[in-house]
Amino acid sequence: MANDPIINALDSLKPKKVEKKPFMSECVFAKAKDKFGKIHYLSAYTEEEIDTHCDGGVLGDDLAIVEYAYNVTPIVAAHHFTWVGYGHDPYRISKPFDYNDPNKKPIEKW
Repeated sequence: MANDPIINALDSLKPKKVEKKPFMSECVFAKAKDKFGKIHYLSAYTEEEIDTHCDGGVLGDDLAIVEYAYNVTPIVAAHHFTWVGYGHDPYRISKPFDYNDPNKKPIEKW
C-alpha cells in the first residue's frame, strides 16, 4: 500500500509540523562584563545561547556573566538589551515605511 497514489496524495496534504517559538515571557536576560569592565546587556531564549555567545571570543576576549536579570519590562528589553539568541528579536521596535518612496528615512521626532 506504500505505492498507492491516493494515500501518497493524502499524506502530502497533511499540515506540516511547525516549530513553535517561545513567547517573549520565556526570554532570558543577562548582564555580562568584558575584560575592560564594560557591561553588556544580553537577551536570548535560553541561557545556553547566552553562554555560547559569551564563550565564543575570537581572540580570547570572553564575556563573564555577572548575573541573570528577571522581571525585565519589554520597553527596557527593547532599548537596552542586545539580542544574541537564535531567530529574530521579539523585542525589536518596528519603523514606519513609506511605500511610495522606499528610500525615504523616517523623521526623527524626538
